[in-house]
Amino acid sequence: MKLLKITSALMSAFICMSMVMTPVRVFADQAIDGKAASVNPTEVGYVGIAKETILVYKVTNNATDGTGTVSVEGFIGFTSIIDLDDPDKNIYETVVIPATVTMLDDVTYRVTAISANSFRKNTKIMNLVIGPNVTSIGANAFYGCTGLTKVTGGNGIKTIGAGAFAYCPNLSTFIIYSKVLAKIGKGAFYSDTKLFTLCFKNTVTLKKSGVKGCLKGSSVKTVRVKKSKVKKYKKIFKKKNSGRKVKVKK
Repeated sequence: MKLLKITSALMSAFICMSMVMTPVRVFADQAIDGKAASVNPTEVGYVGIAKETILVYKVTNNATDGTGTVSVEGFIGFTSIIDLDDPDKNIYETVVIPATVTMLDDVTYRVTAISANSFRKNTKIMNLVIGPNVTSIGANAFYGCTGLTKVTGGNGIKTIGAGAFAYCPNLSTFIIYSKVLAKIGKGAFYSDTKLFTLCFKNTVTLKKSGVKGCLKGSSVKTVRVKKSKVKKYKKIFKKKNSGRKVKVKK
């Protein structure tokens, strides 16, 4: 098997190719709905790529003073490693959601969200690192990502949507460092048969209303939290509330 490491110059070429050969879901959806974004890359709703990246973003706040924001909408199609014997076979290793990106308009935006369904049924992702500015992961964002094994980061996450990581049968490591996590949607880890432990390293804001049904259909046995929150979170993660009987430890 011949593998080629792509230089930044080659990456630009492959990005152009992938836009033709592998249409991105969000572009297709917008065209079907008759809501295609303006050619103005600083307009809210504009969908495009950032420099030196394989991800697709949508502008959600078009401020140009550094406070503007974008959401992640999915992959553009190629990765940093290509199998020359089978160019259509993408090999995804670690996917990093960055803190900021510079779009093709040369404006830098904070990456604050991963949109619903953005990576749904992408079977090639193996590891996911969530950037510090991401506050929300949309419903079903990584649903059916059968190759996903590890999720880390997420220092600023407030909400994890329903089914966000459902049907990820190889997911075995889930470590979130956010202090402000307040909502985990119903069935967020449904049918993840290798995920036995959830680590919420610094979380201090969870309440009963924020975890209802979140462990329904999961294989989670242990939830790890700050030592000072163990007693409180044992009540929050009771089966009748979270959907599954688990042990809460530091």
